[in-house]
Amino acid sequence: MQVTSLGDMAQSFQLRLHNNTVKTDVQRLTKELSSGQTSDIGKTVRGDFSLLAGVERGLRLSEIYATSIAEADLYTGAQQAALGTIQDKLTDLAPLLFSATGAGEFATLFGAAADAESALDLAVSALNTQIAGRSLFAGDKPDQPALISAEAILDELTPIAAAASTASEMVSLITDWFLQAGGGYETLAFTGGDGATPSYLIGEGETVAAGSTANDQGVREALLGFSIAALAARQTGPSDTASLQSLLEAAGTRMLSAQDSFSSMRADLGIVQGRIEESRVRNEAMAASLTLEQGRILGIDPYETATELEATSLRLETLFLLTSRLSRLSLAEYLR
Repeated sequence: MQVTSLGDMAQSFQLRLHNNTVKTDVQRLTKELSSGQTSDIGKTVRGDFSLLAGVERGLRLSEIYATSIAEADLYTGAQQAALGTIQDKLTDLAPLLFSATGAGEFATLFGAAADAESALDLAVSALNTQIAGRSLFAGDKPDQPALISAEAILDELTPIAAAASTASEMVSLITDWFLQAGGGYETLAFTGGDGATPSYLIGEGETVAAGSTANDQGVREALLGFSIAALAARQTGPSDTASLQSLLEAAGTRMLSAQDSFSSMRADLGIVQGRIEESRVRNEAMAASLTLEQGRILGIDPYETATELEATSLRLETLFLLTSRLSRLSLAEYLR
């Protein structure tokens, strides 16, 4: 009978190769058990990657939508807060002005008007708010402030008010400056763009944009009311008691009108925020569903994998023991 034997070098090489193979199996099974997913994706999907590719594409899109939704939520939330700040100031100051005009005393009128300049400064600061370097109310020019400073606005209005001979003329001139198309407000005060505000992609083919800018009618009316009262407090233009009373009445009336506009703007913005929240919930649900599907496709049976790992580890220990014993062979031990 012919006997086939292996030389020492060949036997050593064969043991080393078998050792490496078993080690690789242990590493693979350990990784699969810790991650819960298969290492051999091609074998798991049987060569058909179309379903897995669709799931992974959906997860990537979900991440993109999640980022855009978070940005849109931050942007609109900051806009809502800014508009709320201005509306609160309108709500506080307008009744105060009307109360003072009812009293008809110069000191009371002057005291009521004294808060108007700080209100104008607060409103301009709110409208110039930036989030991550983007102006909230600058339209299609988010890289720059929406308005010049409150002080600069009053500097532009001062010579106009000083040239008026009556309170009604002063109100008319300042109103034209703020509200007339192509007037001083549009050409000097508003430094944003007239185009649409940037939009955000929040879903498949769905975008939202917060359309309010510092050039909106309601914003102009609010700043008009604050400016008339601020100029009256500076005693720019007609400054007798009757004129001061007329100026504060006009300012209070504009503030009341602006309140309605602000309520409308904030309601529209609330609708946009509602759509953003709906998209967030929908996107999170989609991501959770796709993650489950990915786990179903790539998942492994933990019990089966643990059993296989235990058996493979035992084989590795056996190989180590066999290799150790073979390495101790010598002629003396062979002849013993």
